[in-house]
Amino acid sequence: MIDLKPAAELSNKQNPEKWGWDPFDYEFLGKLNRGFIERKMTPVDILTSYQEGTLEKKLWLEKKISEIFKTKELFIQEIEKIWTLFHKSYFKRIQAPGIITISKGSYGFDFRESELSAYFGEKYDELKSKILAK
Repeated sequence: MIDLKPAAELSNKQNPEKWGWDPFDYEFLGKLNRGFIERKMTPVDILTSYQEGTLEKKLWLEKKISEIFKTKELFIQEIEKIWTLFHKSYFKRIQAPGIITISKGSYGFDFRESELSAYFGEKYDELKSKILAK
C-alpha cells in the first residue's frame, strides 16, 4: 500500500501503474496547500507569482504550471476551487483532536482563520483578467 500512488478512488478503468488517470495532480495540490498554510499565500499571491514566473519556485514544484494544466483557465479554476474548499473545510480542523506541529505554520495559532467563506477580492479579479487576456 505504501508503494501505490495516492488516489481518490479506483474504478475498473483506473490503473495505479500509469499516471494521468487521476482527476488531479497530487504534487501540485499538496504544495499549493503547503503554500496556503506555511507561507500564508493567498490567491492574489499565487496569481502574482504566476504572472512574475516565480510560482513554481515559491511552491517548490518540480513541473511547470503549463505541464500540469493545459490552459490558464484550468489553472485559475483550480486555484479558485482549492481556495474555496480550503475555507469550507475549516470546521473539520476545529473539530479535529490536537496534533503535533511539524512545520512552521500550524493551524489555530500560527495560521489564523475564520469560518467566513472564501474571498478573492478586487486585486484577484484584476490579476485574473490580465492573465486571461494574454
